[in-house]
Amino acid sequence: MAQHVLLHEENFFCSLCVDLLKEPVTLQCGHNYCTKCIEGHWDKKDKGQMRVRCPLCREIFYRPLLKKNNVLAEVMDVIEKTELEGARPDHCYAGPGDVGCDACHKRKLKAVETCLQCLISYCDEHVQPHYYSPAFKNHKLVKVSDKLHRDIGILQVIQETEEEVKVLQQERETINYSADRSARNSDTLFAELISSIERRRSEVREHIRDQQRREVNRADEQRKRAEEALTELRSRHAELEQLSLTEEPIHVPRSSNTLSRISETSHPVIGKVRPLSYFEDVTVAVSKMRGKLEAILKEEGTNVSDAVNRVDVLLSTAEPTTRAEFLKYALVVTMDPDTTHQTLALSEGNRKVQNITKVQGHPPHPKRFGDCWQCLGAEELTGRHYWEVEWGGDYVDIAASYPDTPRNQDQMERRFGLIDNTWCCQVWGEGCFYRHGEDSNENMTPVNSRVGMYLDYPAGILSWYSVCSDTMTLLKRVQTIFTRPILPAFWVCDHATMKMCHDIKKSSEE
Repeated sequence: MAQHVLLHEENFFCSLCVDLLKEPVTLQCGHNYCTKCIEGHWDKKDKGQMRVRCPLCREIFYRPLLKKNNVLAEVMDVIEKTELEGARPDHCYAGPGDVGCDACHKRKLKAVETCLQCLISYCDEHVQPHYYSPAFKNHKLVKVSDKLHRDIGILQVIQETEEEVKVLQQERETINYSADRSARNSDTLFAELISSIERRRSEVREHIRDQQRREVNRADEQRKRAEEALTELRSRHAELEQLSLTEEPIHVPRSSNTLSRISETSHPVIGKVRPLSYFEDVTVAVSKMRGKLEAILKEEGTNVSDAVNRVDVLLSTAEPTTRAEFLKYALVVTMDPDTTHQTLALSEGNRKVQNITKVQGHPPHPKRFGDCWQCLGAEELTGRHYWEVEWGGDYVDIAASYPDTPRNQDQMERRFGLIDNTWCCQVWGEGCFYRHGEDSNENMTPVNSRVGMYLDYPAGILSWYSVCSDTMTLLKRVQTIFTRPILPAFWVCDHATMKMCHDIKKSSEE
């Protein structure tokens, strides 16, 4: 038994105080620390920032609400009552000029090797896990030296800087990807706008030409009738001229007939000549359209420029840290009744959903989920939003989805979180389970009956919180790049209920 404890003894020491763990807590990366040690370390090193690091593995995550690891605390009580160290010759202990083992508690043994990954020097006993445990297979051990021990602080700074470089590099790649995609999308949209304007220009031009041909044909017809009438009139006028030169009585009846025919001739009705400005009304209309379009382009162009300029703000603006700050983005979600599964019953203005396990007779709809106990929110979201859900029953899924989540595949392929265009956090009393495609992990942090979900669409952030009064415990946070609007999404197990909290809107307005 003692040997078993010895083999895993490194798990019982806090790497910050190099002593047995006191009120041990376990971080999400799996490393253990004294509560006061890790809290003090973060307060000093990270100065109250939301994003913190594990001192050992350097994993970066959002600062959790730490809770005592009761199982490990019981083990520590046993260890403290058990003598782990046998009698050793004095020469085994670190003396003046020696490097002491950082993992030894009480009297320190001489260190023999230093791990460049852990940045800790170990004695013969405490270095053993590095020889046989797969967890340390990539760790590099070097012979201990006083100079190296002094330089560990520098190595730690180097590692922290390297991690910061990685984060900045990832941020750089994200910025470039997002900017390139936005530029391509903008080019496509402007090309479509230009194409639309070109089509409209061609339509107006063709319409003008059609009207031109109709008006010219009409004018030609009137001109032809007028010319024919003019020829007839001139012919009869010539007859009258001839009659006026003849004074013989025999010709008088003929003269009367000619006059009668002239009076009976129907004169062509010729309207006023249309002014040359007939088509100028079209020019005026097009000019007005151009003015309106230029005004829209100017106004919306300013909005586009503001959106581009806000990129720096989005990158540097800290996420909300208190419930009051989250409530600034409060949203009361309503369900889309066309998406609800047949056994899900909606009530309270489509803000409450319950799985009563009996078919409700919802009318057929292409958006409705057929085999999964699921439904979607009614509003597509961009920007920043925060909503809270009161849940009851064994467990529920609180998720986010693109609008085009498939409805006609196998049930397991349709479940939120099992496909790439959904992000899901399944919660129950003792913890939660996150899944997104092939990415999944479990967090055994206790979950309250109220869960908050935060969306920062421009920054590509989704996060889930267990909410108790004004205390919020982070359950899961993910960062990605959204390509389409987001819909709140929910899966409800049999006899479970979910209710969208509407009191958060009132609180945010207060």
